[in-house]
Amino acid sequence: MKIVVDTYAWIELFIGSRKGQAVKEKLGSAEEVCTPDAVLAELAGKFIREGLESNVVEERPFKASEVSKDSSHRQKHSDKSCRTRPRVEGEG
Repeated sequence: MKIVVDTYAWIELFIGSRKGQAVKEKLGSAEEVCTPDAVLAELAGKFIREGLESNVVEERPFKASEVSKDSSHRQKHSDKSCRTRPRVEGEG
């Protein structure tokens, strides 16, 4: 199953909410996870507005992008408009 992850889902995952736990479970069972570039930009913008340290601003969107990349290696013809998926801590 292919999943496209939006900004809201990544935020819930990063804050460790109950909804974020559900996102983590879905990501773990997906064959392919995509995070559009616009979502990565929205995440970075949110973290900047919140005044988070620069390493967090850089790290979290990168992590989302990497999760997406990991799953794309399973697909021969992945969608070029999506980043393929970063592994989330605790994923099997």
